[in-house]
Amino acid sequence: MEESACKYCVITLPYKRIYVLWVPNTQNNKYNFEKEIND
Repeated sequence: MEESACKYCVITLPYKRIYVLWVPNTQNNKYNFEKEIND
């Protein structure tokens, strides 16, 4: 699992916004951020 873990996650929104965050635990952090952004 750690092998496929990315260090930087870039999420592009329809509002032309790019979010770059440090994700040590991609599974947890990415899900939390994706939910926040989707909301």
